[in-house]
Amino acid sequence: MTVKRDEAYQKFRNAIFNRTFKPGQFLTQAEIIKELGISLGPLRDAAKRLEWEELILLIPQRGLQIALPNINTQNIIQPVMEEHLDVIEAVKFGNPELAAQAMEKRLNQSLRSIMGV
Repeated sequence: MTVKRDEAYQKFRNAIFNRTFKPGQFLTQAEIIKELGISLGPLRDAAKRLEWEELILLIPQRGLQIALPNINTQNIIQPVMEEHLDVIEAVKFGNPELAAQAMEKRLNQSLRSIMGV
């Protein structure tokens, strides 16, 4: 079950970073489940982790709110945004092929680094 929890966490976190879910946006569990294709148990675990990271605010009887950027979240988000700026810009301007090429290049670089090539 850990795989489903980790997958839900990564999907939810990515949706925050790529702005599928906007800062300040209120969401119900049902909306998140539908958007991300995850189940309730893993969503709840992911939400606890993301609240601890100050990326969301859990609101009893209402759902949750995507946190507005603060100095803590900005320190997490900024390096991710800078590292993937080429991909983000390609997607933003409607060029998925360029985004895929940039992602493939980054993946190949990572693999070479891991393999020591």
